[in-house]
Amino acid sequence: MKNSLWKSFKNAFSSYSYKTSSLYRIFILKGDIYLLIRKKSKYFKKIGEMLYIELLNHKEFEQILEKVQPMLSKLDNIDKKIETYKKEILSISEKENISESEVAKIDEFINNANKKANKFFDDDDFDDEEDTTI
Repeated sequence: MKNSLWKSFKNAFSSYSYKTSSLYRIFILKGDIYLLIRKKSKYFKKIGEMLYIELLNHKEFEQILEKVQPMLSKLDNIDKKIETYKKEILSISEKENISESEVAKIDEFINNANKKANKFFDDDDFDDEEDTTI
């Protein structure tokens, strides 16, 4: 009896432990997606500023496109990374039987943390050096 109770507890604990680690992995991926979306917004802002300046200077479309093309490539890479992370989240969720509501709670947590952080930090506080990981 004692042995079977311990075995039952051990199996249950192992199962919950594995699910917790899967939820943690999803949390990390969701956080990475959030940061990539912030980075994407910064690139769009920079592109808009560049377009405005170049148009004021009466540059030709080809010249503007040439100047903006590296950032467009970075945006494309960010989109690809986000899609990869989303597929990984879906794979983990399906494999570990994690419901959409559990994943939604992670999104809610990240959004609430973002709202609180925005009270204290400006977007410029998160500017990084030229990112070579993308």
